Amino acid sequence: MNIKSARRAQEFVNITTADNLNRVTTALVPGHNGKIYEVNISRTSRGGMVSTCKCQADGNDCPGSKNVICYHVLAALISSAAKLKPKVRLSFCDTKEAAQALVNMAGRMFPLKSKQSGKQVWAVAVQDVDPNELLC
Repeated sequence: MNIKSARRAQEFVNITTADNLNRVTTALVPGHNGKIYEVNISRTSRGGMVSTCKCQADGNDCPGSKNVICYHVLAALISSAAKLKPKVRLSFCDTKEAAQALVNMAGRMFPLKSKQSGKQVWAVAVQDVDPNELLC
């Protein structure tokens, strides 16, 4: 997973469609060499997500989505989560066990699978807390 590139691209994500809970379903994400990639996210009945990423200009699969979940998909999800009310922060883990360790501290985990590569990672969503609201 290329989290660094996803975090750099998140501010340039254009969410074009969202579901009734304001979660991204389609987004346009900038990529290398001035290309724009169309990311599609569908939700499964079990709370997971399935993604695809294609170059908008030629309709070909994103080269980064052949073996992993590409950073365009991660950027779209990070950008969408940051716009929710209350704001949500996402972490991504390669294994269910690593995600479970984060969930044990706080949050909710869900699988994210690339339709193109078949690769699956685990996302952990944590509600962002205003430090001024903490009672310590």
